[in-house]
Amino acid sequence: MNTPEWQVAPPGIAVDAEVYRRWYHELPRELRAEVERHWGEPPGTIMVSQGRIMIPGVVADNVFIGVQPSRGVHENPEKAYHDKELPPHHQYLGFYWWLQKEFRADCIIHWGMHGTLEFTKGKEAPVSRRCFPDILIGDLPHLYYYWVGNPSESTIAKRRSYAVTVSHASPPVIAAGLYGEYLELEELLAEYRKAEGRDKETLAGAIKEKAQALSMPTEDLAEPEVYLYRMKRRLIPKGLHVLDRQLEGEDLVNYLAALVRFDREVPSFYRMVAERTGFSYESLAREPEAFVAVDREVHQAIGRWLAGDEMALPPEIGRYLVGVKENIARSQESAGLLTVLDGRYLLPNLAGDPVRSPEVYPVGRNMYEFDPRLIPTPLALRRGEEAVKVILERFYRTHGRYPETIGMVLWGFETLSTGGETIAQILAYLGVRLVRKESPWFKELELIPLEELGRPRIDVLVTICGIFRDICGPQIEVINQAVELAASAEEPEEMNFVRKHSLEMAAEHENTSRARVFGPQATEYATSMRALVESGVWREEKELVESYDSSMCYCYHRGKVQENRALFTGLASTVDVVSQVRHSTEYEFTDLDHYYEFFGGLSRSVAEKKGKAPEQWVVDATEEITEVADVGLAIDRAVRTRLFNPGWIDEMLKHKHHGAQKIAERIEYLIGLKATTDRVDEWVFREAVRCFLLDQEMRRRLAENNRFAALKIANKLGEALQRGYMGLSEEEHGKLVEAALEIEARIEEET
Repeated sequence: MNTPEWQVAPPGIAVDAEVYRRWYHELPRELRAEVERHWGEPPGTIMVSQGRIMIPGVVADNVFIGVQPSRGVHENPEKAYHDKELPPHHQYLGFYWWLQKEFRADCIIHWGMHGTLEFTKGKEAPVSRRCFPDILIGDLPHLYYYWVGNPSESTIAKRRSYAVTVSHASPPVIAAGLYGEYLELEELLAEYRKAEGRDKETLAGAIKEKAQALSMPTEDLAEPEVYLYRMKRRLIPKGLHVLDRQLEGEDLVNYLAALVRFDREVPSFYRMVAERTGFSYESLAREPEAFVAVDREVHQAIGRWLAGDEMALPPEIGRYLVGVKENIARSQESAGLLTVLDGRYLLPNLAGDPVRSPEVYPVGRNMYEFDPRLIPTPLALRRGEEAVKVILERFYRTHGRYPETIGMVLWGFETLSTGGETIAQILAYLGVRLVRKESPWFKELELIPLEELGRPRIDVLVTICGIFRDICGPQIEVINQAVELAASAEEPEEMNFVRKHSLEMAAEHENTSRARVFGPQATEYATSMRALVESGVWREEKELVESYDSSMCYCYHRGKVQENRALFTGLASTVDVVSQVRHSTEYEFTDLDHYYEFFGGLSRSVAEKKGKAPEQWVVDATEEITEVADVGLAIDRAVRTRLFNPGWIDEMLKHKHHGAQKIAERIEYLIGLKATTDRVDEWVFREAVRCFLLDQEMRRRLAENNRFAALKIANKLGEALQRGYMGLSEEEHGKLVEAALEIEARIEEET
């Protein structure tokens, strides 16, 4: 038997407590006091065995492959209530010091967004020797493989941990399509359109029965038909991205077709085909026949063009796609990393959502965001104004009045990718116009007269995450200036809700009554609520509100950051609508924990203060026409097109370990969304039980992919049952318990 050229060291790398204490005492005294206040004397209790701190990982020749330590919340659930104040624990510190001082690494590579090191306590920028990101990374050269679609968080890695972020691509995109009983319903609808007389009545009854069984709308037969249509054409990721695997074949056709859905520097090819065949571009978003015909022709034309038929596409579309295709082919993900490891310069390139901004290709470059001072862009201003018009018209139709305050959720993630559509929405609500001067960097604000506006000025409560604060500081100032402008206008209070609320709060908040931007304190990035949901230690939803409020009540006004819970509470009690933009096909509303954390957190906080839930609307900017959807509808579409879609599941489970992990995460996020928005219907949890646990074959596949994730799915669905988010029959409950015990037994057997 041949001996390999390298040997894997046995697991069990550890640091002796005395060695760790020597390293630890190099910390400034005040930082040691902070660590010990939360984690006790060194070496602490996390990952400590027989007086030694364990380092999770293996050494293969001169390479250490390890797992980044946890932040300690799951090991100490009581810390979940205070995680925004947590310094790294002893094992976390020991892990990075071991890499620096004992292993003596020449460089460190963090693999995949986003880790936790760059979000540890300390200044935003520039970090100092007393900031934990600097302490942890030391003088190690730092490389970071990062998804190209997330320029905002990658920027934090650059600023706070000196990272060179090497971009990798997104997974291919495909249309969600239909499956199972949805296909049966579609066939019934097709038969109904052709039938006459009694047959039509019989089919109508069968359609309603099938739609009800699928928990779909049934008041009008057109409703399930449109719903199925929107499901079919929804773009979803095809599994996960595999390093160095470039788009080709059908995946390349699908991507290029997704690009030409939209007007860019060239017109939308979908628009051109639609107009040539007698349809309007707008009809593609709501008429199945129009989209199916146009979509088929677009895909066929791109396929022929890729096969060498240059005449298959209009010249301007062909020229545009040639550039995109060449850039994709120039991607070098592994070579980019090796270039930096070799100490050579890595060319930079723009980052952003690949469907919205194909300029992100080639990947394998040192990714960067574009200049945030250019936000909002002219296109974002137009799209933001259109979204505001739809929201206000919809609210007025429903309530017979205009909303007084809109609660807005702003992330750096979507702000950069959309060019600032949310900033544009805020200006539109306030009735403030942005006027550009000599160059794109110089802008002024002016009030739109009420006569021109034709409605009241709507107040805003703007919530931000720490990443938005760090990279969009100029936009915070723009928002504050716009609010000051609107609040200062001598106008009737019934036509200026900004002025009305500012005057009402002036007595109690003399200097901050016009403050509207709130977020985490200056050294934090998110809320402590997410840790509560992850650990499951909360008892009532009010605890989540308390966690959210305590994290997000810091006011960003006139260059200062100060806690002002009373003002936050007062403004939240005036909110009628909570709104957020969904901008990327990569993530649905159920695919990120930050959606329940920020959107859900604000919604639940407003509901507690008002005694009733606000309207909760998602501005979906991922398709040709911007749509405003109730959050319940956004969640419903997400689980039907992704979580329960066999095509999505199969592609995920092609990835060992990660596939089941991603499914388990989404079950957890559903609990967070239910707790905060109350818009996750019971059928969703029941279907998750049926799909992932009661189906024996699926249960086997999940356990083989990742047995620990399979157990998490069972435990989280058990938690949903315990919290009253669904009901199960006695038989179903028994099978759920059996499934969990079976997975536990498998873990014990294989460990």
